Amino acid sequence: MDVTAIVFYTMGALIVIAGLGVSFASRDSLVTCLNFLVVMLSTGVIFLLLDAPMIAVLQILVWSGVTGLAMVFAVMLVGRDNRTFRPAGIRLTKIAGGLLVVIVLAEWLRFTADTRSSLPPVPPGYGDSGGLGVALYTDYLLVVELVSLLLLATLVSALVLVDRKAGR
Repeated sequence: MDVTAIVFYTMGALIVIAGLGVSFASRDSLVTCLNFLVVMLSTGVIFLLLDAPMIAVLQILVWSGVTGLAMVFAVMLVGRDNRTFRPAGIRLTKIAGGLLVVIVLAEWLRFTADTRSSLPPVPPGYGDSGGLGVALYTDYLLVVELVSLLLLATLVSALVLVDRKAGR
């Protein structure tokens, strides 16, 4: 077994363990956010091993960097309250969630078995960073700038809320 396979299976195991930590293991919201970060970083490493560097960078920067850290920031902003949360129908919710997972897994297996041989080959150069960069800064420039303004407004409003909470 080569190093690539060892790293691949290690990252896969980390994804499963941290994913279970996100779903079931912790009642502490900060630990759940950190498990989410482990899942996203491990997924980025797997994309890198699969020779998809653009997707790996987007996975690590966008999901781990922006989304994960924003969730950690929100948890720290609201405050960590370690009281247990026990809604009335938690058993029914877990049963329904487990049933939904089984149904989605069965449908995914059926879909992949039907389409595995009928998919066309991927053209060379598909998914490279050059095409994405050209599209983002020509056709979607206005959307990119609006999203950056929205993120800036979110950051400023979060800082204002923290300042009010501190009593300044």
